[in-house]
Amino acid sequence: MVEALATIVPVFKPQSAFFETYGAAGIAVLERTLADIKAAGAISLLDVKRGDIGSTMDAYAAAYLSDGSPLAADAITLSPYLGFGTLDGAIETGQIGGAAGLRSGPDQQSRRSADPACSNHRRSCGRPGHHRRGGCPQCHPT
Repeated sequence: MVEALATIVPVFKPQSAFFETYGAAGIAVLERTLADIKAAGAISLLDVKRGDIGSTMDAYAAAYLSDGSPLAADAITLSPYLGFGTLDGAIETGQIGGAAGLRSGPDQQSRRSADPACSNHRRSCGRPGHHRRGGCPQCHPT
């Protein structure tokens, strides 16, 4: 598929979970897919949504962002659910352009404020979680 689309698709975003479901065989296919993307000269954005503490995040960064790793991608998706500090291991590689604190799926709508000013501010706030509790002084003055 990569070979067929590489001339018209500049970025491929494989979803790791669909490969992981098949265990070692799925990971082998993911490795081959990432190698095919690289060989085609396209960009790989591996959708893994990782975000964890200290050494665990360092290991994820080594697995997905280190040159020579079989699972190396040009970029990965990250999840700051446990706090932005959990992304340090990946950010320190210098290959991270940013991390999103908001998700766009339909099930996320209930977690967002109905107040448009709060929603607009939240995108640039950098303090995930405090909006859900009404703790943002800009959006919810006391």
